[in-house]
Amino acid sequence: VAIDDSTDPQSACRGRPGGYAAEKPEVSDWLLPVFVEHDRSSHAERMALLALGDCVTQAGGRLHPDAKVRGAAIVYASHTPCISCLSCFCQFKRRLPNVKLYYYFDTWGDSRR
Repeated sequence: VAIDDSTDPQSACRGRPGGYAAEKPEVSDWLLPVFVEHDRSSHAERMALLALGDCVTQAGGRLHPDAKVRGAAIVYASHTPCISCLSCFCQFKRRLPNVKLYYYFDTWGDSRR
């Protein structure tokens, strides 16, 4: 992800692995989880996008549709996304429309062993 043309196009988040948060993450008003039967705020997909948002803001960017943030983000999970994660993807694209979001996943049958 790059911010304007004045920043290094190599993101600080490049290749950064993410996972399910062991502790409940801080409240984030830009990627709200959907509560369905249990708390989903710690799901790895959301945590990865929150980390990317942190990288953007630490580099001086804004998490706003009018911000000059562009690039691509790739998220991989070993399972199909839940409704809360799908909601986070939609919120991410609404806030950062010039960042392409690629999401790859294995089906439950492929990853079950």
